[in-house]
Formats: sequence, C-alpha cells, structure tokens
Amino acid sequence: MLAVLPGYTCVPAGPGATDPILLAETLRANYTWAGKQGARSVTFLYVPEREKIPHRALEDFGARPVQLRYPTCVMPISFGSIDEYLMQLTGKRRTGLRRLLRWIDENGMKLDEEDLSDVREEVLELRMGLLRKYHHSADDKVVQLATLDRIFRNYPPEDRVLLTVRQRNQMVGFTLALRHGDVLRGLWCGQRPAARGAYFLLMFYGRVEAALRRGLTSINYGTLQWQEKTSFGCRLEQLAGHTWSL
Repeated sequence: MLAVLPGYTCVPAGPGATDPILLAETLRANYTWAGKQGARSVTFLYVPEREKIPHRALEDFGARPVQLRYPTCVMPISFGSIDEYLMQLTGKRRTGLRRLLRWIDENGMKLDEEDLSDVREEVLELRMGLLRKYHHSADDKVVQLATLDRIFRNYPPEDRVLLTVRQRNQMVGFTLALRHGDVLRGLWCGQRPAARGAYFLLMFYGRVEAALRRGLTSINYGTLQWQEKTSFGCRLEQLAGHTWSL
C-alpha cells in the first residue's frame, strides 16, 4: 500500500493534521485496513523534511526511513504584494509574466478565481482533455469524478482555490489547488490550445495572488520541472519516506 498525494507529496490534512494522537490513530487504521486487503507493506512517501509531526508519528509507529533522491518545490510567501513577488524574479521572468498579462487582455481573456461547485463540469472537461493528451483511458473519468466528490466532501469552499482563464465566457484554462493549513498545494490543471502561455499566469501569478489574499505562508508546487519552478521563486525542499512490513 502506498500513501501519497498528487504532486508527489505526503502530508496530513484536515483539522486534526497537527494532533499526534489522531495521526497515530490514522496510522493504526491504515495498518488494519492494509492487512485486510492482503497488502505486505505500507509506505508513506514524499514527506517534506519540515513536516516534523508526521515524521515523528511514523517513527513512533515503527516505520523504517526511506531515503529519496529528489526534492519538492516550495514557494515561501515572504512578500506582501504581487509587485514585491515580481521584483524577486529575474528580469526575464518578470517581463515574461507582464507580457502574458497583456497578451490575454489583447485576446479578450480574463484571469479570475471561481467557485469550483459552479463550474465542475467545465473543469472536468479540461481535466479529461489533458489526460487524453497523455493517453489515459476514458475510464479515468470515473476516477476524476470520484476525486471531485472527495474534494467537495472534505474541503470547504474557502479551501478550494480554482483559478480560471476565460475567453468569450468559455473556460480555456484552469488550475486547482487545495489549502492545507497555511499551505496551498497544487492539484489539477488544464487548458485549451487557445490559452497557450496562460498556464504560467495561472500557476504562478494567479496562485501567488490567491495565497496573498488568504494570508498563507507557502505554496507547494510538487516535484519535477525543478529549474522552471525555481526560476519563478520556488526553493527546493528534501523529501523522505517511511515504510513497514505487515
């Protein structure tokens, strides 16, 4: 059994995320469930180093450490405004984002934040388009619908951060992130060919503004594409894992 969140991160979420007793009970429940399913081992991968509480809970439970060779990308919100964020970037990145802002305006597009519950079908359509591009099965729609249902059950509207780009009222791009405490974690994205570089506005410019509005301390962008993400202000943070046999 493997426990991992999208973006290759494994952290506790919800109102009991910082309660060691609840974490211990959760681990025992995972142990029991995995045993009933016939699993031979349980592994929690991609736990950030700074997540001391889950590391301690896993160690106290008797899990063995697993060394991983690559980091995750985290953007500290060490600035007070979007202009201060832009000034931290290189001139090339700063100019590029401003050029994209002009480009979407000139092409009749609008960057905004929307309520996921109002536009779930549009989001799902773009999500499935991205999956088809990478040759995922059509059956994945059932999985994505189930994921959306869990999001609605477990995250209140204020913790679901949906950023969109629209052109003539049609959604042409989106990113979806979820708030875990004072951290924003990316989950899904999708776009039509017409949106082109809007991806970078949604992922960085728009997401930074959303984090600032909520008074958050960091944004987690997950693993891979390290050079690109660090050029937009992310720092590398080491990941670790824990495993035990049944």
